[in-house]
Amino acid sequence: MKITFGLCPVAILLLAVAGAAAAQTPTAVQAQSASGPAHPGLPLLESKALFRRGEFAQAEAMLFAENAHPQGTPEGSRDSGVALMTAAFAFQQDGDLATAGKLANDALKQFAAALAGAASKPKVAAAAAGFSGFICEHLQGNPAKAETFYRKAVLLSPKTSKSAASALARLQSLDSLSAIRAANVKAN
Repeated sequence: MKITFGLCPVAILLLAVAGAAAAQTPTAVQAQSASGPAHPGLPLLESKALFRRGEFAQAEAMLFAENAHPQGTPEGSRDSGVALMTAAFAFQQDGDLATAGKLANDALKQFAAALAGAASKPKVAAAAAGFSGFICEHLQGNPAKAETFYRKAVLLSPKTSKSAASALARLQSLDSLSAIRAANVKAN
């Protein structure tokens, strides 16, 4: 019997978000904790009911109210994308793939806005690109598109995109293995 240990995509996501939160300035953390909910997961739980009823605008507003940065800024778009991505994974785990897919697409739109507005902020742009790659790989099953985003994250900020670099290397090694297998099949 083969036993493997690994992190599910949601656990990886939570670790990435925790790392991003740790990088916030003390002032931002104090402001967020002063206005933040006593139960940090509550907005996601409450918004899930709204998403299920098709009230996406209200559900998104509830999630975005917890952002550490104002909407309309690259950081706010990144925060909104992370909130939508987290919700998408929650719906995926619940087996609601239609809602997960819609939320994944909405998250990608938020990350695209962050990328477009973060020309002078490579760390923000790199985070948005890395999260976009994560969505493409784990929610949409599109490793080629994920590779493109991971590569962009690494190019934008090599020092802060270590998880994107690891994901890129993993996907590239899978591509190499697939090519080797295809060559072996063709030879036989």
